Amino acid sequence: VVDGLTGSLADDPDGLPAAIEAAGSLRPEDCRAHVARNFDLALMAGRYEDLYRDVVGVGTGRNSRRRRLPAVW
Repeated sequence: VVDGLTGSLADDPDGLPAAIEAAGSLRPEDCRAHVARNFDLALMAGRYEDLYRDVVGVGTGRNSRRRRLPAVW
């Protein structure tokens, strides 16, 4: 969630009503563009492969792919 662009965040439960109110002003096209940039099929499949390799302990050599998460995660 990118606060103010694709969603609304609250630091504590008392902030939830304001976050819900703010969510009403989100632009669907901004949300869709964020999803298209960060969650396309090839990118997500590559991240799952990297995660699986990390979990089973393979792919840690110099030429292996490592999990790369974008700054918004």
